[in-house]
Amino acid sequence: MKGSGWWMMGLTASALVAFGLGCGDSDTGADTSSTDTATDTGNDATEDTAAASELAASYDLTSDTLFPEGIAYDSVQRRFLVGSLSEATITSVSPDGTEAVFAATQRTDWMTLGLAADEQARVLWACARHLTDTALPAELWRYDLDSGEALAAAELSAAAADASCNDVTLGRAGGVFVSDPASARVFEVDAEGVATVLVADDALAAQIPGLGPNGLAVTPDGETLIVAVFSPASLFAVPLADPSALTEITLDAELLTAGGPFAGPDGLFFFEGDLLVVTSGQVLRVALDAQRVNGAISVAADGLNALSTGAVADGAAYVVKSDPVASVTGSAPDLPFQILRVLPAP
Repeated sequence: MKGSGWWMMGLTASALVAFGLGCGDSDTGADTSSTDTATDTGNDATEDTAAASELAASYDLTSDTLFPEGIAYDSVQRRFLVGSLSEATITSVSPDGTEAVFAATQRTDWMTLGLAADEQARVLWACARHLTDTALPAELWRYDLDSGEALAAAELSAAAADASCNDVTLGRAGGVFVSDPASARVFEVDAEGVATVLVADDALAAQIPGLGPNGLAVTPDGETLIVAVFSPASLFAVPLADPSALTEITLDAELLTAGGPFAGPDGLFFFEGDLLVVTSGQVLRVALDAQRVNGAISVAADGLNALSTGAVADGAAYVVKSDPVASVTGSAPDLPFQILRVLPAP
């Protein structure tokens, strides 16, 4: 994220967490009152209608206050889903650019961050945090991926009383992994919504408080979880067979070359076998070796601004322009908020 860091030391703990420095059957019958979600009814577009449109190279979002930190793509309904750093909503964007409220909640003092769409289970997972009260532990909300109906809320406090969350990515047996930017740890939440600590290691500790573990991505073979630490900018490989054996990935070039202290690695996702690392102004492509010990960096997209994360959609790589720095500082965001294709290059 852009910025020279002049205001860094003045950020409150809540602002750092809000900055997000930011992917089996899950319907367990658990109490969903904690999400108190009232969903929009406009989620029944047919696949035939969606299939009639190709995805565009870019989408300008209509809201000037959304700050869409997280993004996911549902290839069945063929729509993007984006969260919000300013409100507890999830917005859908169809191939023709039509926007609709996928899910909303009466808990208007919460926000939605990272998203992960489980297309087989037809479940959307969403990291959720209170907008200002960092004493409240984060939650992981689950929605029906077709209707937007709230299914349940996983209490991350079951794993750690002070749990925070930023990103979420699909994991093992219908579960997910969740990053905690305020602590040096990553959670695992199973398909039943039970949260445990996958790994906690000082190697993941943040240089700037609140900006620790951020983006997450599981390697295509399902054996390793890649974790981006925002500050100091670094990538770690966590073997899922033995998470305690995590190692920092040695890169052949600097992960960051410009952008100040708030331009760290935010979103991660795999595309055509390589790891894509989303920073505020660039998308880097990292070719990992078989052992996930070393990585070769190339620039996939440059000259961008205010990015957070990305997703694969219909065989292309897209990122979301969300300007999370402006959401913290209260400064005017770089509008419009956008969904942008970066690979293949438009």
